[in-house]
This record gives sequence, C-alpha cells and structure tokens, in this order.
Amino acid sequence: MSRASLLVCLAAAVAASHGMTLMEEIANAGATTLVELLKNTGLDKEVNSGYLTVFAPTNDAFANLPDNITQRITGNATILGAVLSFHATSAIFRAQDAVPNMLIETLLKDTKIRVNIYDDNAGGALVAVNGARVLKADIPASNGLLHVIDRVMFPPAGSFYDLVAMSDLHTELKRIIDSVNYKSVLESHVGTFFAPTDDAFKAFGAMLMSRGVNLDGNDVATKEFIDYHMLDSVLYSIGAKSGMYNTWDHGESLGVVMNANGTAKINQANVILGDIPATNGVMHVLDSVLIPEPYATSIVVG
Repeated sequence: MSRASLLVCLAAAVAASHGMTLMEEIANAGATTLVELLKNTGLDKEVNSGYLTVFAPTNDAFANLPDNITQRITGNATILGAVLSFHATSAIFRAQDAVPNMLIETLLKDTKIRVNIYDDNAGGALVAVNGARVLKADIPASNGLLHVIDRVMFPPAGSFYDLVAMSDLHTELKRIIDSVNYKSVLESHVGTFFAPTDDAFKAFGAMLMSRGVNLDGNDVATKEFIDYHMLDSVLYSIGAKSGMYNTWDHGESLGVVMNANGTAKINQANVILGDIPATNGVMHVLDSVLIPEPYATSIVVG
C-alpha cells in the first residue's frame, strides 16, 4: 500500500470514530444556509457519500453577498452548483498542514483553491482560502473534515490577463499590456496585481500631457510601470496591514494603508474593488495609476 493510500485509510479510520456525517457537522456548526443550498441542488448526497474536505461559509457570509450576486447564484442551478462544488475537495486538507500558496483541487472541474497564511496580529497564523478566513478548522466528521469560513468563495475566472481582458473597466490597461507583449507575464506571475481603471489612465494621460512627458513607444518604461503594479506575494485584504510591500521587480516597494473603515490605499490610489481571485493570485482595482519612484519626480513634480 502506498503512503498516500495509507494516510487516506488512517484518516478515514479516525473520522469514523466521529458519529456525525459532514452534512450533520455543517448543520451543527450553524451553517444552515449552506445546508439548505446543498439540499436544493442535490449535492447533499455527494457530500454525505464521499470522503471530502468541505469549506462551509457562515450564514452571515451568504447574507453579506450583494443582492445581485445572491440573485444570480440562487436563480441559476448551474451557477449555484458550481459555486457549491468549489467549496469541497476530495483531498484531505488540515489547516495545520497549510503552506503559503498551496493549491487544492476542488470538486468543480479544473479549479483550485489557493491557501495563504497571514499574521493574525496576536502572534499566531491566520489561514485563508481564496481570501476567506478559516474561522473553525479541522472539524472531524465520519466522512471527512470541515472548515468554517467567513466568506463565500468564487472560482477564479482566469489569470490576471484574462480578468483584465474581460473587464469593461480595463480596456486601456489591456491595450498597454498588449503593446509590450506582456500577456504571458500577467498569465504566469504569481502574486498580487493592482489594476487601474480606464478613468485612472485618462487622468494619468492628462497629467503626462500637462508635464510634457510622453511614455508612448517607450517599452522599457511601460514594462516598469506594469511591474510596479504587481507584488511578489498574494495579498488578500484579510491579510493586508499598513506598511511597505515589495513589488515584483526592480527592487521597489508600495505603501499600503488599511483604514479603520475597511477601505485601503496603495500609495496615492484607492482600492475601489478588491479581492478578485485569479488563477495566479489576487487582483485589486485602483482609481489611480501607481507611479514608480524613478519617474515620480519628473511626472508628479514636473
């Protein structure tokens, strides 16, 4: 018997000593909205018949979803089934075994959950899955493990490049990326990407014009600007603290300010839409273009 098979057998034997099934443990944890949705889709049978790890959003997690998102999910059985399937895996995942950027294949075909570990501000570790905090971990059931999380997770729609390409807010950003053949970088780099909107680039262009600065055709500068919008770590809001964070290249850093009201600033830019999962990390939408230090004096000061 292989080591992996032995571990599965041992885990199943230990879990068998616990009388409640996963569905019963989900209900016992108070995640009754999830229980209802699983039953409505018939996925409760799959949850109870297989040996799974389930990530159960709290009732508040579902209640806090925007109304249009809730309506889209609950109004379409296919979408609902996909979202729920993204919350379960046939792999054995224990929070104590988590490592940064660990990927877990889910029951939804060709999708993975990204695990991150952040400082919990109390000298311990905060385990997050696709930006959701694990509130209660490693709850054993007769047929698996349960983790209670504080958000509903959504499968990534693609890489950073894919997210930009499908966004009505980022036509100029896509044009700039394509102009320097940077698609492959935005598809492969694992980390955080800050994506300024079209309005942000319009304002930035006007500022450049007023300063007599022209970056068009300067591929080196363009790439440096794009690089400056990427961190070398995956930073969801749940793990963000005020401070300096290393960018992907050129040895520069970005200043992050987390406000008491939950909003965030990256240098001078406001995060207007955050925590968008990508296959290679997380994307946040900004209302301003970030300016690398080597260009700040000539562009901002003039």
